[in-house]
Amino acid sequence: MGSSRLIKWLRIAKEASLLRTLRLIARTGIGRPRIWIYPDTHVSFGEGASFSGPGCLHVGRRWTGRRYLQSELVLGPRTCVEIRGDFSIYTGCAVAVNEGASLVLGNGYINHRVSIECYHRIEIGDGAAIAKGVTIRDSDAHSINGNSQISAPIVIGNRVWIGANATILKGVTIGDGSVVAAGAVVTRDVPAGSLVGGVPARVLKSNVTWS
Repeated sequence: MGSSRLIKWLRIAKEASLLRTLRLIARTGIGRPRIWIYPDTHVSFGEGASFSGPGCLHVGRRWTGRRYLQSELVLGPRTCVEIRGDFSIYTGCAVAVNEGASLVLGNGYINHRVSIECYHRIEIGDGAAIAKGVTIRDSDAHSINGNSQISAPIVIGNRVWIGANATILKGVTIGDGSVVAAGAVVTRDVPAGSLVGGVPARVLKSNVTWS
């Protein structure tokens, strides 16, 4: 391990709950810190829950100068979290991956007070910027008028910006480079490079760029 990587690792270890992280490694046998658990984060893993991929996930992290909020990470039986890059889910989060489901993360971040409910599969690409209060949920949890498709996968592409308090619902694909306006409720696919907003969300502009 190079000196710069060692310094970065030590800084993370100082801020995160190192003892809880090491206990997690011992319990799951993941071999190295693919996941860092920060203070005031409740963690629960079902039998057969696993992590894969070369990346690193930070759960319950805080912004400098802010306080830690109560966070929760619950993985049901036979779930899988694939971590492809360096991804942070900030403090105040409620993340649940239910039995048999998969959560796939690239690199990027989700701001504080996010809610993720994964019943089937949720995939978030590289360069994601997801604002505070966002809800991502791939299931209705209940059937309406006998509808059998209660759950359907969500795919959030690369370099997608999702504004504060937006809601992303089941079966949605958000194309690369898109922007979801604050408070929008996304119920259908979003073309790449689009700005969408409203309830339900509709395309407001095409060929947008953001930085």
